[in-house]
Amino acid sequence: MRRKGYIYEKKAKQWLEQRSYRILEENYYSPYGEIDLIAEKEDIIYFIEVKSSQSSAIPLTYKLSKAKKTNIMNTSLHYIEKNNITRQISFSLITIQKETTRYYKHIIDMET
Repeated sequence: MRRKGYIYEKKAKQWLEQRSYRILEENYYSPYGEIDLIAEKEDIIYFIEVKSSQSSAIPLTYKLSKAKKTNIMNTSLHYIEKNNITRQISFSLITIQKETTRYYKHIIDMET
């Protein structure tokens, strides 16, 4: 399962790079969890979760639980403190279903 996730994370990374995002970290781990990608664009740091599926039956935004959002927030705070980040941040989600890639900004504000 992790191997499939790695393949989709690479696709997401390429998708971001094609849109002028600079990748700072891949699979950043902290005591609180993991963030798939950390990127930067226009002086904003993006903490990005990647979800994928070959089925289009259920929107992948539903796979992002409240617990996972909390882990992403705590892990991002770990990264911010460790790297002395003082810039604006955003929490994002990239979904890849079949061959369609979607980008959702500000996922922490999404309904859970």
